[in-house]
This record gives sequence, structure tokens and C-alpha cells, in this order.
Amino acid sequence: MTMNSRGRALVALLTLLASTSAFAEPFEPSDEAYVVERLYSRRLPPALRETRRLRQELLRRPDDQDLAASVARNYLGLAHAEGDPRYAGYAQMALHPWWASANPPTPILHLRASIRQYNHDFTGARADLDRALAANRADVQAQLTKAFVLQAQGNYAEAKASCPGLASAPSAALVCLSSVDSFTGHAVESDSRLSRAMAIYRTPEEKFWVLSILADIAAREGKPALAEQRFREALKLGVRDVLFLSLYSDFLLEENRPKDVVALLKDETRVDMLLLRLAIAEKRLGLPALRDHVDILKARFNANRVRGDMRNSREEARFTLDLMGDAKEGLRLARTNWEIQKEPEDLTILYQSAVAAGDAAGVATVKEWLKKTRLEDAHLKALLAHQKKTGGRS
Repeated sequence: MTMNSRGRALVALLTLLASTSAFAEPFEPSDEAYVVERLYSRRLPPALRETRRLRQELLRRPDDQDLAASVARNYLGLAHAEGDPRYAGYAQMALHPWWASANPPTPILHLRASIRQYNHDFTGARADLDRALAANRADVQAQLTKAFVLQAQGNYAEAKASCPGLASAPSAALVCLSSVDSFTGHAVESDSRLSRAMAIYRTPEEKFWVLSILADIAAREGKPALAEQRFREALKLGVRDVLFLSLYSDFLLEENRPKDVVALLKDETRVDMLLLRLAIAEKRLGLPALRDHVDILKARFNANRVRGDMRNSREEARFTLDLMGDAKEGLRLARTNWEIQKEPEDLTILYQSAVAAGDAAGVATVKEWLKKTRLEDAHLKALLAHQKKTGGRS
């Protein structure tokens, strides 16, 4: 997952509980029949049709706070569901009258913080959340959003300290504590606690988010059969979320199941993080589509750099290492990403690129982090064991 993926997923859960570019380099397909992009091979999402209707109303009443909040909230939901950052831009535009305000209304403040979080402006997001909490210490949404911003930055002690304040939303507090604890040496307890409470989450969306968290924990515990069961149960609920597909794809790749990744992602080439995982699977299988997909990814990452967009720094590091074979540049990107966010996937790409580049300092950073946090991650620990056994040789 990316983000911070877990935080975004869990803040989406809170909402339930508490209530591509013009700068891309030209890409010329090698085959005239090549499909450059499928614009909703599925039926147009009903949420998008409704949001477009609301946006037309907002053009007539741009200062309508409630309408602007509805439009922004819907677009941000679409950004999470479809993995398209343009929707986050539309959400920001809906809040234009209040975007630069020092003290916007609380609902706008929540949304502004969430948009900043989506864009990896964690400093700006935390400032907004602190404003909201200064006005109301019992603000559940601000407390939980802040907890997961802190979690994404690897500040687990502060993140956990935020969870008990969610007394008015015990189901959200449970998710908060279970998630944070699962990264600090208490994965088994977190899994057990959240599993026992599964019955309190009733809607398909709630069950989906909790199952995705439990699948992630099981995968990190080194329990692939249980993780697979949970991933499939979540998939059957029919909730659209690209971060979940990314997480499931990574699990399948770790389990050396590239064919299953191709089957899962063959129609997901519009989303960079999913196209990356599809291309990695295609490389392992020696499929001819790999060449065109690498060219598309290269153009998209170049476009991100032109815009100064750091949302996909982890993905670009992985692309550079796994598909371009450039360990030195991959390590530079992984280090840059590590300064922004510190989730297990960030640690893994930092370690892999450091080993590939022969960088002892990078390897030491990973080992120190594991010791400091007591993070339980079976895949990463297997990589470390392999390095120790082979003396650093691939």
C-alpha cells in the first residue's frame, strides 16, 4: 500500500464509522492496435455521475459550504477508489474559497487535511488537524486522521497516544489501536483483537476495510493461507479500492504468483501503482506486454517529476530498481521516499535498493528501524536472512 495507504484506508473507514498528464513525455506505441488507455472499461461509476451533477450546481453557488464539502468529499472518495490524483485536484478546487483560510469551518478543515494527506503534505495536514483539535479535543475524525498521519511517518508512540481519545467512537478506536500495535511487535495481539470484533462492523464497506487490515497483518505475520482467505473475502464484497488491489498484488508477488497478478490487474493499466505491479509480474513471466508498459510508466514518472509530485516516490524507486535495473538511482529515490513516509513497504524498497547498490548505511538504517520498532514483517525478515546467508550476494 502507499499513502500512505493504510492511513487513507482507515480514515475512509472512520467516515463510515463516525457518521495522465499534460506534461508526460510523448509515448508512441509499438503496435497500431495498442490500447493506450481504457476510459472506464467498467460502467461509469454512479458516484462520478452524481458528483459531476453536484459540481455543476457548485459552479452556480461556489460559496455554498455544504455543497462544496459534498463535492470535495465525493471527489476524494473517487481518488481513493480509482487511484486517479486528478480527482484530489477537483476536490481541492471545490474548496477554493476556503483553501487559504486560516480558520475555515470544521468540515472544510477536515477535508482540507485529508486532501493534504492524500498529496503527502503531512505537515500541512497535521497543522489543519491540530487546528481542529484545538477547537474541539473530542473531534473524532481529526484524532483518527492525525493518528494515521503519524503512523505513516513512523511516529508510532504519538499515533498510539491518539487512539484512546476516540472514546465516542469505540469501533474506530479499536481499528486505530490494532493498526498501530501491529507495527510495534504486537501483530498477533492486534490480529486477535480485531478478528474477535469483526461482527461489530456491519456494512460491506466497513467489513471490507477491516478485512483488508487483517489480511495485511496476516501477510506480515507470515501466514499466507490466512492472508489469502481474508483477501478473497474482502474482494468478494465488491468495494472498489486501488490500494487494496495494490496490497493484494504485493502479497501475490511475494508468494511468487505472477500469473495471479496478471489476472487481477490486466484491466488496471490506468493506475500507476497497479500498472507497476502488473509490469513486474509480466517481467517474471517474460510477457511481451512488458515493453510497452515500461515505456508508459517511464513517461508517467517523468511527468510526476516535472510537476514536483512526490506521491509515487516509493513506486518510482521500485520501478527504477526492479524494471530499469538502476540500483544507484533506485536507492536515491528510496532514501527520498523514506524521508516522507515510513511504512513497511518503504522499508522494504530501501533495503532492496541498498543491498543492490552495496550501500551498507542503507542496510544499517533498515536493521536499526526493525530493532527500534520491533516490526514483524515476514517477507522483509526473509530478505534479511537471505542476505546474511549469502553475504550480500543476490
